[in-house]
Amino acid sequence: QIKKEKDFSDTIINTLPGIFYLFDTNGKFLLWNKNFETVSGYRAEEISAMQPDNLMPREEIEVTSQNIEKVFRNEVSEFEANLLTKNREKIPLLTFNTTINIEGRFCMLGTAIDLTKLKKAEDQITREKELSDSIINSLPGVFYLFDANRKFLRWNKNFETVTGYSTEEIGQIKPIDFYEGEGRKLMQENFAKTLQEGGASFEANLVTKKREPIPYYFTGLLVNYEGKPCLIGTGIDISIRKKAEEEVKKIQLRFQAMVENDENLIILLDKNFKIIYMSPSSERMRGWTFKELTDRNFIEDIHPDDSENMKNTVREVLNNPGKTILSLTRLLHKSGNYIFLEGYMTNLLANENVKAITANFQDVTERKKAEEEILLLNQELEERVKERTKELETANKDLEEINDLFVGREARIIELKEELMMLKNKIT
Repeated sequence: QIKKEKDFSDTIINTLPGIFYLFDTNGKFLLWNKNFETVSGYRAEEISAMQPDNLMPREEIEVTSQNIEKVFRNEVSEFEANLLTKNREKIPLLTFNTTINIEGRFCMLGTAIDLTKLKKAEDQITREKELSDSIINSLPGVFYLFDANRKFLRWNKNFETVTGYSTEEIGQIKPIDFYEGEGRKLMQENFAKTLQEGGASFEANLVTKKREPIPYYFTGLLVNYEGKPCLIGTGIDISIRKKAEEEVKKIQLRFQAMVENDENLIILLDKNFKIIYMSPSSERMRGWTFKELTDRNFIEDIHPDDSENMKNTVREVLNNPGKTILSLTRLLHKSGNYIFLEGYMTNLLANENVKAITANFQDVTERKKAEEEILLLNQELEERVKERTKELETANKDLEEINDLFVGREARIIELKEELMMLKNKIT
């Protein structure tokens, strides 16, 4: 009967999933299971001659011995320790212990579970978390993850740096607290949109702990994290872009003001010389609005006498991208008359920001009229000069004849005077 009981207890001990051991206060092993031998690598006779600290890594003997003493004092019942095998390998164990009295001897009875797979899994989880933390913290903007109750679960260091909040503070703050005014409304709308549609993005000011607004572009994506729906997202600081947009807008407004108030006619033409843009001065200069001239061919309104010159100019413009070509032509006015335009044309079709032929013309009709009037006056003056010269030539000829006649009479008078003197001398 005793043998049967012993066999039964041995069967129970040896069928336990982990390690079983029993040793007294002197550290002498009294009982253990086959799994103890298998895991440790020691034979039964070797174990019977060993003490618990012989199975401990040298650097852990003190801590593990203290835990054993606490078990004997009933202060603890379980603790983790490494089993040092015969091959000097460390096997992590989770031990469950109690004290019993066997034949008047105070002993420690325990079982241990091999934590190797668990430790590997924990190490893998730790490595994966460290990797994900490294990735998250290397992101250029802010990163955040919060659940459907709007509780932050994870974020990167940059989120703390930008907002000025500590890790503990962010853990207590709701996402909505980082927005003000219109931004709060946008955040709520896009949070709801993400839950319904799976994702959303928007622009809003991220308000820091010092209540300083920073323009950000936010994205959100619905994910399943630890079995519950959560929103994962990033935010990119767009302060530089916003400033650039404001500068571009100022430049555009200045340019628009210049164009709208410029007396010159500014035209953009496509490769076929169809009008794709005209400045507001078009109506003042030609009588037509831009809307009336949209898609109209610029060359069709050239004066017939100037068409050949304009064709040559068009060829030169198309064959010389980027070169500024001078042009003087007459262009049809809505009234049916033609006005003189002088200016420059440049082929910027290859320029991605323009993609057009630019033309900047000045109305020189009055100048051309003045030039024509001056030409007519010059011609009239020349005719008058010619007539006057002819009159002077005739008068000079007459004067020469009178002078010749006068000179002849003077000579005759002298002769008569001489003859009179000779007569007087004879008489005397």
